[in-house]
Amino acid sequence: ITHAESSWSEATKAVVRAATAAGAVVGLDGRADGRADGRADGGADGGAPGSPPPELSSSPRRPSSARSSRGDARDSPTLSTDSASTSAAAPSGADGRGGGGWTQLVERGKEAYMRVKAIASKTDHPLSRAGYLQARALQTSLRRAMRRQQAAAPTGDELDAADELSTKAADGSELGSLVALLLSAGALWASPFARCVQTALVALQPLRSRAGALAIELKPNARERREMTKLSSIGNCHGERIVSRCVEKLREVRPDDEASTSGARKEAEAAAVDTAEVESQWWSGSAEGDREYAERLRELLAQVQYSSHDSIVIVGHGELFQQLLADHAPPAVRERQPGAIDALLSEPIAHCAVVWCCLDFQR
Repeated sequence: ITHAESSWSEATKAVVRAATAAGAVVGLDGRADGRADGRADGGADGGAPGSPPPELSSSPRRPSSARSSRGDARDSPTLSTDSASTSAAAPSGADGRGGGGWTQLVERGKEAYMRVKAIASKTDHPLSRAGYLQARALQTSLRRAMRRQQAAAPTGDELDAADELSTKAADGSELGSLVALLLSAGALWASPFARCVQTALVALQPLRSRAGALAIELKPNARERREMTKLSSIGNCHGERIVSRCVEKLREVRPDDEASTSGARKEAEAAAVDTAEVESQWWSGSAEGDREYAERLRELLAQVQYSSHDSIVIVGHGELFQQLLADHAPPAVRERQPGAIDALLSEPIAHCAVVWCCLDFQR
């Protein structure tokens, strides 16, 4: 499961929105200075007068067999803008320039600046309000699936049929069966970064209650790849402090109607979390090279292989899962499910997405 949206991702989107507004003001529709009369001498980049707006986009990087992916794709959102936002003409002022447009640009720029400034000096960013709601939505889906499963309670041949249906879940055609696979998990693992721990606390609550005292185990090998310029890839606390901080930050993003009720809060605060592997510094002290990253992923797979559980839920980072798929999905899988792996690798995996994989360590 990929983590829900973090506060860093939310702030980055604010910058994108401000950049989009700036594009409208400076005249991506061919008016370099935003003049309303449309008689411009061309853009600063030498574009022809009246030329169509250029496309502002950044294609997601696809992991390679050399393990060259960097960071978490979902915390580096694609920069894109549609024609509606880039072709808006700036209203003219007394001097012929876009007075109203410039005002809008300044306002949006201030919003983006304040959001980024508020978190630029922080590390290990927690969930945003939107991220919390994403995790709650997955929790709701799991609860509904649990109720349906308890009502049906198939036995014998019906169980065989359910197993057959579950194989369709990998290509997204059987969401209900995919959720059923989650409910059968024997272990819950999570990256120690706050956004992953919080996603596990909120979204996986039905799994934890169904399995009794099933704990969330924090696994440093499932953490995001460390980059020097990416503060979200740096931790800031150890052991039980990770859990208490996550619970504190969840209180800050809960909607007011939820904050006034104690049920969801008590569920998160009462969660059992195993911090045995994160009692000391668990994040990398410097940027991870390809070789270091590859070795860490091998260690994670070894932990899965030698676990006593047949089914494990891991809450982690999109690019880590993409790297594992790129490196270990055999040709036979690509042939059976044409396009499924390519679809997962061609774009960043969505926040709070569920991807089911069967690992065969005998091959």
